[in-house]
Amino acid sequence: MAEERIDPFLCENYWRVDHLSRYIFALSLCRGKTVLDAACGFGYGAALLANNGAKEVIGVDNSTDAIEEAAKRYGEKNVSFEVADLEQPLPLGENRFDLVVSFETLEHLEQAHTALDHLVRALSENGILIISVPGEKDAESENPFHLQHFTKESFVSMLRERFAHVTLHQQILTVGSTIHSSAATNPLPFKESTKMEEVAQSRDWMLDTDSIPDSYVAVCGNQAVPVIENIGSSSRLLWLEVIDDLKRWKDYGHNQEARASDSERDLEVKIDEINRWTAWAANTELIIKHLEGQRKDLWQRIGQLTAINNRQQESIEELQKKLKQD
Repeated sequence: MAEERIDPFLCENYWRVDHLSRYIFALSLCRGKTVLDAACGFGYGAALLANNGAKEVIGVDNSTDAIEEAAKRYGEKNVSFEVADLEQPLPLGENRFDLVVSFETLEHLEQAHTALDHLVRALSENGILIISVPGEKDAESENPFHLQHFTKESFVSMLRERFAHVTLHQQILTVGSTIHSSAATNPLPFKESTKMEEVAQSRDWMLDTDSIPDSYVAVCGNQAVPVIENIGSSSRLLWLEVIDDLKRWKDYGHNQEARASDSERDLEVKIDEINRWTAWAANTELIIKHLEGQRKDLWQRIGQLTAINNRQQESIEELQKKLKQD
């Protein structure tokens, strides 16, 4: 697998909106569900799902470093992270998840079809898969991390080989992001100028639905899949709120780690103090044993002197008797 990961706290706004919008798109289907985030990276998407009603979220990625960072930032009671390679059978059991999400993953894999089969097996009987790949423009990007390229037809074909129902949505990116399909009933959202700082923020530009999609996002299942309404980001507040929530969670995770480090240092200090007292006690015990030995020697010497004194006393008494006789 070719590794390429986005950290929403470090990347440019364009890529932040690109990746977060797909997770926001999935929020309407996560409530009360057991969710797998396959190729979760640093865990921000799994955290977003967990913080918006999912019963349990497990994020997997083939990078140990990414999983460790995700656990530090977002590890909580209803979200956890494990190392797993999607091109190998998943160590999480089959038919387990109500919802599986995997965004911009298949293009990084040599065995995309095998990985997709593993995701299908992870789904429960009525489970839903939401999955995305870059659109046709990706073939021109020369991205060294992308080992495969998909067309709309090839992407839909591989999904329909495995699911009875597939609804395809298109994602188009500017500074904002829209994900839409003809199945949705709400009006198409607006987009903002690609150079927002040069345009009054109150000015919106109508979405051009003839644009070539940046990504295809598919909702798949063996039962009729729910219609997910069009989403768009003409308002920056949504993204700011999402980033703020994730940042608070990230900071909380790092603070917990810091507190754990402080507690560990306090414990080390206490252990050192105990060791000093233990050494003192051991030394005191040696001194006591030495004094006890000296006391035994002293009593033995006293006994010897007492015996000598007794013999001398007997000798004196015998001499006194002889003197009296004489």
